[in-house]
Order: sequence, then structure tokens, then C-alpha cells
Amino acid sequence: MKKIKLLVLITVFTFLQSCENSDENLLENPNSLTEDLIDIEDSYSKIETEYIEGDIKDEFLFSKGDFKNETLANEETLELITAKLNENFSKQVVYNRTSNSQAVGVFKNGTCGAYKELVVFMDAEDSRNASRRSGFTGSSNIDYRGNVTLRFCVVDNNPFRNVTGGTYAVLNINSTSYGNFTINRHFDNEDRRNSNRTTYNGSRIYSLGANRFGGNTILSFKGYGNPTNGNPGTRGFMAFPNIGVSYGVLGDVYRHVSTSYPWQAASPPRNSYFGYINSDDEDSRNANYCDRILSNGSRTRVSGRVSNLLVADRNTTLYFTKIK
Repeated sequence: MKKIKLLVLITVFTFLQSCENSDENLLENPNSLTEDLIDIEDSYSKIETEYIEGDIKDEFLFSKGDFKNETLANEETLELITAKLNENFSKQVVYNRTSNSQAVGVFKNGTCGAYKELVVFMDAEDSRNASRRSGFTGSSNIDYRGNVTLRFCVVDNNPFRNVTGGTYAVLNINSTSYGNFTINRHFDNEDRRNSNRTTYNGSRIYSLGANRFGGNTILSFKGYGNPTNGNPGTRGFMAFPNIGVSYGVLGDVYRHVSTSYPWQAASPPRNSYFGYINSDDEDSRNANYCDRILSNGSRTRVSGRVSNLLVADRNTTLYFTKIK
């Protein structure tokens, strides 16, 4: 019994001595604990894990009255993510398999006909997801968990041109002709068990031209018109090319047309030719960004409403207009 008591006393004394030493260390460097916590926090600032078949993803829709805590990543994290994206995809280049080198993507509306199809699935924020869509979005949609699927038809020979009085954009695959600015949108998709997936003509890909598809997504749009303050046009937009199928472009193109539908005599409801998809992107340390590059090569990081094409902030709103 005495031996047991002795052992207990030795153990207690050793514990108290270690606490005393720890206290002395903290007194000598009172910031050491804080610095350690910061190091740990920074090392886990953006942990993005891939979805594995069989995993259970907890995805909850946003309910009215819920509070969403959305935080931004710092500049260093943004730069690191951008560098990693470029590094990861530089060895996974997928060349466009169209008949020539001037291809762009338009939003699919029903069928792509003989054109190849690009399908971009983005795993949106899992917790209290607030993604939504309204009006015309062609074949692009949001599933019941708030994840976003964008469907494009890849059109050869880039028949698109600047048109009088308005601004619009198409997805740039490898076109170097026409257009007078570029919009590169980085989507910070869900970090945890990310299930992003992109296919081109049925095969999975990780890049196509300047577009990047991995745990996060970069879409590069070729713009026509005013890059800073696009205004919807009127009947002049009948100059859009007839590519043999119905399709959509990025932008609120016909917003002010009220007396007649641009290609019909009647005037149908606005939501039959205009709509939007709002993607609820990653909430935690959100690393979204949007760059506008002009034809002279100047690059500007932009946010908020970008011309009449999209809204770029912690979440992303894409505007759709039906053409033909």
C-alpha cells in the first residue's frame, strides 16, 4: 500500500513539474502557443478531398431563416490554389477534337445535333446549399442537392462576331479569332469529398483549352461587346449565327426588349428566353476569383456584376439567353 502511495506521489510531482516547465516556456515566449495554432490552422486552410465511390456526402439545402457563414481565403491561399491548378493540369492537356482550331462552346438547349458535348458537373457547397435557377437555362440545371451541371455544345469554326448594341460571351475552347475580351471565372467548389466531374464527348477530361476541371473549376469565356458595362441589344441581335440547333449564350442579352421577341412576331414571357443559375460555392475560406483580360493583354481582377454576363463574388450567378 505504501509503495502504491509512493508511486502516486511521484506521478503527481512529475506532472506538476512538466506543467511548470510548460508555463516557463510560455512566459519566455507568450506567442508560442498562438503561433503553433496559426501554423496548424494555415496548414489546413484549404483541405480538398475527392469523393470516393461509396462515401456518404452530407448535403443540406438552405432553409429560410438559416445563417450561412461564408469566409474568404487570403491572397496567399488564392495564389497557391491557382499555381496548383496550373501545375496539376499542365501534364493533363486534352486537345480539342474538332475539325479545326477555332472552337467555342454554347449552352446546350435540348440537343447538340452533330456537335460534341461538354458536360461540367460542379459539386456545390454541401452545408445549407442555396443554389438556385430561374427561367431559361437550356439543358443546364441544378440537382436536388444544389449541385450545378453546365452543358455546352462545342461549335467548330467560331461563327460568332461582335454585334451592334450589346454584349455576350461563349465558352472559349481554342478560338483565337474575333471577340475583344476574355472572362476567366474560378469556382471554388465543395472542399470535402469533392465529386466534380467533366466529360467531353463522353470521356472524362481535366482541361480543355484554358478551361480547368478538377477539385475546383475554371471557365474561360470569350466576350463580344463592352467588357465593362454591357447593355442588352434589340433587333440587331438577329445577327447571331444559325448553327443548326437551338442554343444559349452567356449574358442578359435581350433585357430591354419589351414590345417584340427578337426572332418572333409575338412577345412570350421573359423567362422563356432569359434565366440564370446561381451556384452556392464553397463557404469556408472561399477562393473564388474572376479575371477580365482585354484584347491588349491587360488583366484586371473583377468582382460583383461583370458587364451583363455574370455576378462574381463568394458565389456565382451566370446569366443565360436563348438564341434561335
